Amino acid sequence: MANFGDQYQVNWGSYEYRTANEYSEPFALYPGEAVNGKVSSEIVIEQNQAIRLIANRDFNDGKKDVIAGQDWLVVGPASFYP
Repeated sequence: MANFGDQYQVNWGSYEYRTANEYSEPFALYPGEAVNGKVSSEIVIEQNQAIRLIANRDFNDGKKDVIAGQDWLVVGPASFYP
């Protein structure tokens, strides 16, 4: 969600995760936003465990470009937000 003065622009096709750490109080959705799925608990990856992820679209994770179809492991202990 981008803020242009008093106007908000919805990033169509993008998802945003809002956690209780960042949003301790209930919040309203902006026009054009919708809840996707249901409210759920975070996934906790225990020590000596991992989950395998496969990218279903191209993106940049801030460090490198990831191409759809690539896979990788998220190794625990860690919290994972899908």
